[in-house]
Amino acid sequence: MIESNAQERRKYKRQNLIFTIPVVETRTQQTIGHIVDISPRGFKLTSQYQIPLGKDFHLGLITTPDIADIEFVGFVARSIWCQTHKHDYDQSQYYVGFEIINIAPQDAKIVECIMEKYGARDL
Repeated sequence: MIESNAQERRKYKRQNLIFTIPVVETRTQQTIGHIVDISPRGFKLTSQYQIPLGKDFHLGLITTPDIADIEFVGFVARSIWCQTHKHDYDQSQYYVGFEIINIAPQDAKIVECIMEKYGARDL
């Protein structure tokens, strides 16, 4: 596990989502986890897997018609931290932080749309 002062380095505020979004590793089509918060340059997901740090992954999100005209948004993201997420009922969950390092401009706009549409609102 890498401890970092990510809050000080973060340039964009993360947006908590009102529900989780599956993240798929595009080469295997395996779901590696679910996004719980997101910014234009990165995201945190929960995963049942301990993700290796500093590795680039080809990932994607399955979109819905209310978000985009395409069914899938692909990008390259680098794992930058991984922490055990302990629950009383399940000790095998991890929080994993990713930095998006390569995304097409049109796909970046879809990520922003996801943040706007599914981001938690302060009441």
